[in-house]
Amino acid sequence: MISLTPQELKIVSFLQTKKSVKVDDLFQFAKPGVKIKTLQKIISDLKRKYKLADIAFPKCEIKFKAQTKIEPKEIKVEQKLIQVVKKKPEPIPELPRFQLDFKLNYNRRQVITREGTFTIDNIDDWEMLKFFWKNPDRRIPIEELKDLYWHNWGSKTPSRWMDSITRRVTKLRRAVPPLIGRLITVPDPKQGTFYLVMSEPKPN
Repeated sequence: MISLTPQELKIVSFLQTKKSVKVDDLFQFAKPGVKIKTLQKIISDLKRKYKLADIAFPKCEIKFKAQTKIEPKEIKVEQKLIQVVKKKPEPIPELPRFQLDFKLNYNRRQVITREGTFTIDNIDDWEMLKFFWKNPDRRIPIEELKDLYWHNWGSKTPSRWMDSITRRVTKLRRAVPPLIGRLITVPDPKQGTFYLVMSEPKPN
């Protein structure tokens, strides 16, 4: 049996779903302003706990240093002239309007909008915001948000989990006022409650 802190539990759960992660992906589980050395120590302590408990640590490669990949250049020689053929850059896919209007700073847990920059102190609120940010223009059932916090809890899931999610959505709208009119609740008498993140601002 391993005794883990809530922070360590979230890191382990995250690593179990990945084959490889960058150090930037782990800042979301730490306090704003934390240094890379602190994250390295947290991971090192986690591995030590698993080793002492004789339990396999998640097989996920953690890249603490950025690796620069050097693309080879094609060189054609003709009539003693060397011509460097550059590959045409692939077109960058256009982001949804919502992701352009609400830019995320993962290191500082900040939302950057035209109206200003807003900091999300609570990690659970930040996880919910990231989930909405990745799913614009899609009706999201409230049950899907339940899995975000109580995945595989089974009978241990709080009986009033719907109220908890409703309060957290309300809190998120207050923390980031520009979300009002973009993050809307869609009640459905037959299928239950849904949430919708609108790419385009809701007309007045």
